Amino acid sequence: MNNLSIQSQHNKSQNVAKDKNLYIIVGVTLTAIMGGLTIAPIQPALAEKFNISSAALVMTVFMIPVGIATPILGVLADRIGIKKVLVPSLILFAVAGGFASFSEDFNTLLGWRFLQGLGAAPLDSLALTMIGNIYTGRTIATVMAINASVIGISSAIYPLIGGALGELDWRYPFLLAVFAFPLVMLVLMVLKLPKRPTDIPKQNLRAYLKNTWKSVNNRSVAGLLFAIGATFMIQFGAIITFIPTLAGNSFGSSEFTNGIILCTSSFVLALTASQLGKLSQLTSEINLIKISFLISALALFITPLLPSLWLLLIPNVLFGISLAFALPSSLALLTGLSRQDSRGGFMAVNASVQSMGQALGPMLGSFALSLWGIHGVFFSAATFAIISFVVFGVLLTPVIQGASQGTSKENSISISEREVGVEVTEQLVNPPSFASPTILQTPVPQLFHLETNKVIELPEDFSIITIGKLSKSEVPDINLSEFPHAEFVSRKHAQIRFDGKDYFIQDMGSANGTYINKYPMLPGIWYKIAPQVRIGFGKRDMVSFVFQIS
Repeated sequence: MNNLSIQSQHNKSQNVAKDKNLYIIVGVTLTAIMGGLTIAPIQPALAEKFNISSAALVMTVFMIPVGIATPILGVLADRIGIKKVLVPSLILFAVAGGFASFSEDFNTLLGWRFLQGLGAAPLDSLALTMIGNIYTGRTIATVMAINASVIGISSAIYPLIGGALGELDWRYPFLLAVFAFPLVMLVLMVLKLPKRPTDIPKQNLRAYLKNTWKSVNNRSVAGLLFAIGATFMIQFGAIITFIPTLAGNSFGSSEFTNGIILCTSSFVLALTASQLGKLSQLTSEINLIKISFLISALALFITPLLPSLWLLLIPNVLFGISLAFALPSSLALLTGLSRQDSRGGFMAVNASVQSMGQALGPMLGSFALSLWGIHGVFFSAATFAIISFVVFGVLLTPVIQGASQGTSKENSISISEREVGVEVTEQLVNPPSFASPTILQTPVPQLFHLETNKVIELPEDFSIITIGKLSKSEVPDINLSEFPHAEFVSRKHAQIRFDGKDYFIQDMGSANGTYINKYPMLPGIWYKIAPQVRIGFGKRDMVSFVFQIS
């Protein structure tokens, strides 16, 4: 069983607003989505210019290399370094986009668009990879939310820019790609990426692919990837594709009006995502994802029932909130589960899942349309959202085998030596280190409570102990009932495991989550913990300990 490693250095005062790296990452994200959103509005002008019936191929040939090359380039970035892939990709994107604007025939334009798509292929996944490599703990979720806000705003603005430039000349939207050139200079001169940890040996390609697959082949990872894929299926299936159809057929709306309605969800996504840091202090990222599916189901269910055109703004507002809850939370959790030396390939898998969702959504929506009509599209999508809520909940519910009742007394914070058997079936994850306060050392493992300075002594040799809160039906090995803010602790909250050499902790599906150095743990996964690591139980990291071994 391999250990996954979350390798990064903790910074107590990460002020992302002052971090130059953040603005470069945002620039990469903006470049990644520029090639599609700025060109889509000028397809009619391209069809007229080149005397063809449809210019849809100009979008298709751009997306083909994105779907094919993204995983390959993600692996390459892990092998040779992010900058060595990012810089050539940005240059290719800019050059191909610039030359596309000088095309004199449609086939030449398609050739340049294919090359531009190849340049765009790794950008989105590399942006996410850099976020995971540079930031730690809940700062990852904050930066993911900022990134999602940028995507939301640009998704609304880019088509307007592309359309306005296209009114002047069809060539101008393609020339926007040259803005990638100054970004290349910033990547080379300003971007600071963490060095490869010295304790991670260089792997050959076979070992790398094997370890990357083991990282992905995980119940919780599958749940997060499912959530991302399902969200994109709903977005590109029911919302983007069929709300304009419903608006046009039922209310005779214009293309411009449809654009305003769809832009609403993008702006709401940006606004809500900007507040996600505060929301994640109130509940766990997993709960935010679950809530997002319920909000989507509500939005989809009411859409065909609305009696007037502008009331369609309501489901779009709801769906914008849903996207803001789901995507940054899912991506933050995924990023934390990946090893730094395989994160590029890991996030490339995520990008491929997104592409699959974008492709499957309209296809399944069209199938529903043929069977049940336009109303059936939204009712079936609402049903799918409910099913996704259930499936995600099942996949993120830990499988705990052989957990036993504890033997400690009601108010005791010291437990006796005891062995409890459990079969470990999930992967193990190494959290980042954290500099804790200096405390009195004893020759046993300890949990030092930061608020009260109380010490819980663990036995020197044990198999598994359960941490939780005393109730009529549950007597945990470590009872946190008497600690401040115990209301945030579940009856069966977490377990600590000792294999004779190393210590591991897993969340048992608690209501308010468990955190390592303020990084949210996924339930059912054993995380390897080292001395000086901070462990928090409950939302807002309210019941916090430092793990110590003398």
